[in-house]
Amino acid sequence: MTVMVVAAALPIGANVFLFSQRYQVAEELVTASVVVSTVLALLSLPLVFMLLPYLG
Repeated sequence: MTVMVVAAALPIGANVFLFSQRYQVAEELVTASVVVSTVLALLSLPLVFMLLPYLG
């Protein structure tokens, strides 16, 4: 359970960016998604780590 919660709080992977760049599809959207998910992960991961003892 802990691993799944922490994995869900992580930003999207680089593979999505690499595939969009390779096939030249939705590159701007994927780039923006990577940036937004990374910023949100910086905010959410500390909160998730603080709440983990209460989840299980």
